[in-house]
Amino acid sequence: MFERRFEESAYKKHKAEAASRKDAEALRWLLSDHRGRWILSKLADESYINEPTPALDTNTILLREGRKGLVLDLYKQIRRMGRDEILLLIKADAERQIWREDTQDSFTRKENEEWKKLL
Repeated sequence: MFERRFEESAYKKHKAEAASRKDAEALRWLLSDHRGRWILSKLADESYINEPTPALDTNTILLREGRKGLVLDLYKQIRRMGRDEILLLIKADAERQIWREDTQDSFTRKENEEWKKLL
């Protein structure tokens, strides 16, 4: 009986370590490409990771809090991996901010051109 519990415990530990290695490999892959960093930063934006959840209906709040928990868990895993991965996480946020600014500038230019045509 004791041996069986020990084997199950050892297997669970082995399985958790193997899954952790696989997770780290997948997160490094995700962070290594601008498309992966885009998805990660988009998830963070859509889950309102850097701002309070607005007071909406209960279902929306629960959905957003669930997303926020998922993204925070991913961020925590990435931070545990090391300095290089943390820097890539920061890079993902910076790339997203640049995209936001470029999109705003593009919209403003287009809007100004439309106004000029009308005048």
